Order: sequence, then structure tokens, then C-alpha cells
Amino acid sequence: MKFFYKGADITKQTFLNRCEVETFAEKHADTMLARFDDSAGLWDSWSPAQGDEVRFEFDNFETGAMFVKEIKPENGLMTIFASSMPLSCYTRNTRTWEDIRFLRLCQDIAEAHGMGFQSYDVTDQLYRYIQQDTTGDLEFLNRRCQLEGCALVVFDNTIIVYNEAAREGSEPTEKLKLGKDAVFRYYDRSAGAFGAAEIISGSYHGLFNAPSGDKSRVFRPSKEINCMDNTEALRFSCGLLRQVNKDTVGGSFRRKLTPEVAAGSVIEIETEKAKSWGGKIFVTKTRHDFVKNESKIYFRKPLEGY
Repeated sequence: MKFFYKGADITKQTFLNRCEVETFAEKHADTMLARFDDSAGLWDSWSPAQGDEVRFEFDNFETGAMFVKEIKPENGLMTIFASSMPLSCYTRNTRTWEDIRFLRLCQDIAEAHGMGFQSYDVTDQLYRYIQQDTTGDLEFLNRRCQLEGCALVVFDNTIIVYNEAAREGSEPTEKLKLGKDAVFRYYDRSAGAFGAAEIISGSYHGLFNAPSGDKSRVFRPSKEINCMDNTEALRFSCGLLRQVNKDTVGGSFRRKLTPEVAAGSVIEIETEKAKSWGGKIFVTKTRHDFVKNESKIYFRKPLEGY
């Protein structure tokens, strides 16, 4: 294990007695909780502050750049909470764009925070008008990604936007076997899935029907979503339907430390005591405990057709 504080490897100068890293494939920035034995008061001499850069490495796993969000000194201990999202992203902003493409919008927001930007399988839609109203930049961009059927990830000071359906449709990269003593929890809430989603924005209207499901169950957003034409309203209704339906079948399981399974991975599982749940899954979140040598993997079954 290696822990870096402001670019310096401090592993040999202090003892790390707790380290938990959570990675996310969507909606949330990655997080890390690191607790150190600080009986000598060494951390205080380093004057740790919010916004300081930290990173953690374990074999081939690394968190990339993360930023201190909270500091908690105790008698003989120092605990640091860090996030992959720069603190500047929490500032609420209000602004507008006209005649801007989706990828340029993403790039603008990344550059505003000194971040890089990458995209995968994303259609570069053109927006005639967009308004951001008193929200954090990444919160605003995440909502836009959801409307476009995309997900947003923050890793190593880079915003990554990818097409969810394309990613879920990729082939599994490995197979995990969960034996008879495996700790797992699976769920199926598909009975409550929506068969359609509808957006009404002024004179514009979009109704997207799922390939299967009860068409009488129509999801309608509680807050109006501004659309510039019927085509945009239809596209956004498709994105919304994916958001409300994609987590209807999924679960989680624990296993020995497996940091090579990352959020956003597509893998195959085989569960000895629940064979019917085997097959391809999309990893939505991981929690790796590098001291207890344990991983918890959260997943959903890929949503097909949209």
C-alpha cells in the first residue's frame, strides 16, 4: 500500500490503520476514508487542509487524484475523508449557453475547474439553449447526462462521460464464481418498472415506450424539463425512462479483496446458491476495504433496448 499526500509518499512516515475506497459508475464522485495512527502528532506539523490532493495505490489499483473534504484529528489518530471531485465543483452557479454541443458543454465545465475531459460512445447533440439555475456544475452536468442516456464519472481530476447502453452492451471482461459460503443479496423489482416516460414542455411533447413492460405505467417528471422541440422531448423521455428503470434488477455481494473489479465494469457472475441469477452484470459501485482485505460489489442487470 502507498499513500501520497500533496505528491509525497508518506507510507513509511505514518501507519494507515483504516482505508476504505468507494468507486462509482454514475451519479457520485469516488470517495476515500483513510485513518492514520498519529500518536506522535506528525499530521499536525503537515497542516492538512481541505482541498489538499491525496491518492492511494495498492498493487495495480489506484484512486487517482482525490481532494481532502474533511479532516478529523483525534487523540492519537487522524482521519481524512477525500473525494475525486474538486471542492470548487460544490459552488452553485447560474448561467446559460446558446447553440452549444453536448461535448463542448462538458469541456467548458471541466476547464472551469482545471479538469480534463474524456467521452465514450456519446452522441454530440446540439442545444439551442440551456440554463443552469443555482446548482453545482457537476450536479447540473450529471442531470444533462441522464437525459442523454449517459453517465458521468470523476476520476483522476478528469470528467468522463459515457453512453450507458453502449457500455452495458459490451462483453464481460471476467467471470466471478460465488461459492456456497458467499454473502450476497439480490433483488428483482421489475414488477414496478415503468412502460413509458412522457415529457411535456410548453407546446413540445415526447412519449417514449419501452420495448416491453406495462405501457399504462407512464413516468412523468415532477419538475418541468425545458425542451426546444419534439425531437429533444422524445430523446429526453427515453433518457428518463432508462434512469427510473435501470436499477429494477440487481444486488450486491461480498468477497475477498478484489480491487481489479472496478465500477463501470461488465462481468459475469455465477452464484452456487442462486444459479438463476448468474450471467452478465454491470458494476455500479465498489467498496474496497484495504485493511480488512474485503470488497463489496454492487451491480445491476443490463437494461436492454434503450
